[in-house]
Amino acid sequence: MSKIERLSIGTDDHKVFTIELRPTSKCNYNCYYCTDLHINNNPIVNLNPLDLINLINHIRINTSHSIHIFICGGEPTMYRDLTKLINDTTPNLRNGDWITIQTNMHKPLEWFEKFINSINDTRFLKINGSYHNTQPGVTITNYLKKCVYLLNAGVLGVVSFGYNQRKDVTSDYKMALKFLPQVHCEIVPLINASVDQDPIKGSDSDKDIDYLYDNVNMDEFKEYGHFFRPCIQYEDEQRNIKYISRSQLWLERSNNFHGYKCSVSKFKIYVDWDGNCYKCFNQQFSNIKPVMHIQDHKSVGEYFKNLKCMDCPFTTCFFDVEYLKIKQDKQVEHVMIDRHFNTHEYRRTCKS
Repeated sequence: MSKIERLSIGTDDHKVFTIELRPTSKCNYNCYYCTDLHINNNPIVNLNPLDLINLINHIRINTSHSIHIFICGGEPTMYRDLTKLINDTTPNLRNGDWITIQTNMHKPLEWFEKFINSINDTRFLKINGSYHNTQPGVTITNYLKKCVYLLNAGVLGVVSFGYNQRKDVTSDYKMALKFLPQVHCEIVPLINASVDQDPIKGSDSDKDIDYLYDNVNMDEFKEYGHFFRPCIQYEDEQRNIKYISRSQLWLERSNNFHGYKCSVSKFKIYVDWDGNCYKCFNQQFSNIKPVMHIQDHKSVGEYFKNLKCMDCPFTTCFFDVEYLKIKQDKQVEHVMIDRHFNTHEYRRTCKS
């Protein structure tokens, strides 16, 4: 990890509360750079939409924020009750709220047509695509047919083209721009290896960010996606306000905010595949106990009455760098993260 010190990074100026919902950890792909977000041995636990609605209501009561339900995985389209989950939840949303499904779009076009036609109210729905060109059978022409359909249906979000060292995605990204407005397309860098913090487990994907910077014109790439643009605010040791990109943080290996006070828990809750709820992404892959279970309505109500910052026990931050982190003179015990802690095998032995 880099020794670069920042007094703070991110901001506290957020108007949205995000529920990151992972209804399944199963995935039909096996991307070499994703060693953690798919765990196919975990069971699929059916989530009761009433529990999600209860979560929404308590966020509504205790914050003034709009609500974003971000449904990811694993691969969320493998969750059989996805349509019911959305249809039951949507009537509880208001203007400014929305639901995003992050999918690899492996399903055929006919599946997407049937799915969209089964949604009672698509005004709140966006479907993001993750384009993984290292997987067998993935072709840009077939992928774009689905994207164009979703665009015409008014539900297409952003299609992310994962830049990797094995197969260049730049030409596919540029082809997509011939059919889709640029606002719907971006290239994304890959995170440093896996959340296991072991590059060997990451199949050498810890080098992907270095490969990218060595092989492309980064000034050009700033136009290809927000990950490459310096939009993350930070305060240096001389208290100067500066900006950095997410990709630069990963390149420097300076995404280490261990011991910082972090505000992510004031604006986000992670609901994992088994209904356990966590304050940040990394907690799902650690031995830290969940803050509550989504079915425990009493605990949910108490939790949202007292939203506050957390002391970061981790040495890598992947997805939540935009939330304010303030360096503090405080000893915080380091917690390791490992995919083992996200398995059914582990969790059934340590239920609180």
